[in-house]
Amino acid sequence: MFSSLLEQAENDFHERGLLQGELHAVLMVGGHTSNGWVAEHNGRRSLFLALEYLSTPPYDDLLVVHEITHVVQAQLSPATGARTYDSSLAVMVEGAATATSRALRPGHTDSAYLWMDEHHVAWFDDCNANAAAIASLLLRHVETPDDDEVVAPLFRNRTALGIPARSGYWVGDLIARRMLQDGYGLHDLLTMGPAEARDRVLAWVTTNDR
Repeated sequence: MFSSLLEQAENDFHERGLLQGELHAVLMVGGHTSNGWVAEHNGRRSLFLALEYLSTPPYDDLLVVHEITHVVQAQLSPATGARTYDSSLAVMVEGAATATSRALRPGHTDSAYLWMDEHHVAWFDDCNANAAAIASLLLRHVETPDDDEVVAPLFRNRTALGIPARSGYWVGDLIARRMLQDGYGLHDLLTMGPAEARDRVLAWVTTNDR
């Protein structure tokens, strides 16, 4: 079951000319601390997936596609292969991965794509209602590393100062989806570097920081 999910997703990326070479994946028990991540393993960018999150369709499939996207990003845009990066790039890395999941696995809910469940409908309302606060935080910390505590609400499951948890993912998804609507392709999203990411996030900020 797990291998078929990985094989199908890997084939989908290969067919679109996005993934280079064979996917290297490691399945392990994650202890419900993280569902998936990308890291160096035996000299290769490798996909790590927690087995406990790979038993509930369609969310397991969406998780696999989302995380493989991060492998592809590291191949196509070297800056995204770093352990940490500026908040603006982090926003676009996650937004591009979510938009890619939407493109390769259409027909699911917003909550499914961004949370791998159906329990976060109200979160989108919270993000919309607090767009100005989110934009203000991004404006002040557009170059702050994404693992800094001050930007934790943007990237971690933590709410602070009225800013919804993981709201940076919401911003990135909005920007990436708009790019696809404007005629950009997945390759454009997945090759994005720090300078373009900063420009696109700041463009969003200027229309929402009020």
